[in-house]
Amino acid sequence: MMLYAHHSNFRSLYDGAPKLLLLAPQGEMLPHPWKNSGFRFLTLRIDGKQRLVLSDADGYATADIDAKLQPLSVPPTNVWAIWVPGSCDRNAGELLMKWWSQLAGEDAIPRLVHGNAATLTMDLLAYSLSAVAQLARSNANLRKDIAALRETLENHYRIPRDVEELLENLRLSPLRLAFSSPPPHGSIAVPAARPKNASNQVEDCILRQILPIGAHGLGGLDLEITSPGSGVGWITAELIAGAADAQLARWRVPFSMLRKGTLQLRLDKTLSQLHRLLQLRIYAEGAGEFPTLGICSAGLLPEYGLQSPVGLPAENEKQPMLAIRIWGGFPGVSTGVARTAQEAGLPLANPVAPVSEADMADTKLTREIKASYPCFGYLGDGRILLRPLPNQISAAVTTLSTPDTIYAVSCTVSVDDNRCRTQQLAARIVLTPPGISVDDAERGRGILAASEWVELADPTDVGVLEARMAEPRQGPFDLHLFTRLPAGGAIQHVRMVFGAFETELDPASLNSMPPVLPGADDGAACLEAKMGVVEG
Repeated sequence: MMLYAHHSNFRSLYDGAPKLLLLAPQGEMLPHPWKNSGFRFLTLRIDGKQRLVLSDADGYATADIDAKLQPLSVPPTNVWAIWVPGSCDRNAGELLMKWWSQLAGEDAIPRLVHGNAATLTMDLLAYSLSAVAQLARSNANLRKDIAALRETLENHYRIPRDVEELLENLRLSPLRLAFSSPPPHGSIAVPAARPKNASNQVEDCILRQILPIGAHGLGGLDLEITSPGSGVGWITAELIAGAADAQLARWRVPFSMLRKGTLQLRLDKTLSQLHRLLQLRIYAEGAGEFPTLGICSAGLLPEYGLQSPVGLPAENEKQPMLAIRIWGGFPGVSTGVARTAQEAGLPLANPVAPVSEADMADTKLTREIKASYPCFGYLGDGRILLRPLPNQISAAVTTLSTPDTIYAVSCTVSVDDNRCRTQQLAARIVLTPPGISVDDAERGRGILAASEWVELADPTDVGVLEARMAEPRQGPFDLHLFTRLPAGGAIQHVRMVFGAFETELDPASLNSMPPVLPGADDGAACLEAKMGVVEG
């Protein structure tokens, strides 16, 4: 036996709508109960060739055209019942059920209902009540499982101590530099805002800068003030979640607080929201000469170009963006880590910035290595391969061109070959002024800072190296890398790799102005009141 259907009905046979199949005698129209019930009624008729032909519920003329009929190899989906009225041949219904079981299996066979419309109504009602009861039982079982899971998590599951320590260290960790634009090579004046309507909504004269970072973990950002101006007023900066058009933070800074240098806009806590698209909107209110902000080239990322209503400087050939640095940390904690650090009895942590990949890619050997296998090279992502050799300490150097004043340089060292079995491998870093020879750096002559020799008790360990100076100092610096093989140690598979290079910055060198928090606009409010008195 085979079921046939008109090709125009194929799409409606396999959607999710509930369906009823009505087996009707040839040439007879059957009444369709519950026309507005949400069921889709499909009619099954036996044509002159004794084929079961499926058509829509309102007619079957198109289904009788042999050229338009196609055999079905997959039964229709979500069929609740096959209705065989009393005037129809019951054998046809049983044959249809057999065909259904052969193609879809016993579990997918719909119910076969013999009788009038009242019989069909009672059958569907009983099925519906049974389905509702099954859903209620499933829901009750789900609630029991959730209650058991909650009880297990509260009373029987403990977070491992090392995970707790890791989370606590992340909360205590300082802000880290997440993005840094190139140095500014031009400037743009902050535009004067013009209220759009009586509610003082400012929309028509604003600098708009898309940020290349999401909201999760955002702790603040730095802007470059190239000229503080000579007017009276204040700058307003708004952090907007672009997709939701929601204001996440708002800073107001009086002109009198501005000086040439870095303006730190900080959040009291790092953001825990998950907004992906952020926009910084900046405008000024007041009178006189307004401040100017530093701009740089957006390079190969024109989507982060600055949108300005007053036009951009003509000398900028490429799409500019604001000169900006973005800081991030563990979501939901104090940006200065002041409260948590004081509770733990620790000093306030200094901000940390990664060493640029350009500096690490410029690392050079300072002692020749003769080997037929790779012993030195830049591996990408700021990672340096430096293999130790027997009877010789391997050495390399790179120049750190950071313009910031730093306290320390740190990195990690590990073995990236799982086949290594050599223990007590050692590494060291030394920070020096430019031009110090490798031998002097190794002996500690004329250096600024050096780490101890850190030994890896096991090849799977990860060592942390830190060279800390007694006083902060501004670069450039030379960073020397050393690796050492233990006496009698095997050299096979000893691929020692330095990575995660970071500098600990001196906060005083990052700005010439105190940090500004959202809502810390008392000075701006006083200034606004004074301006109102003058205007009055």
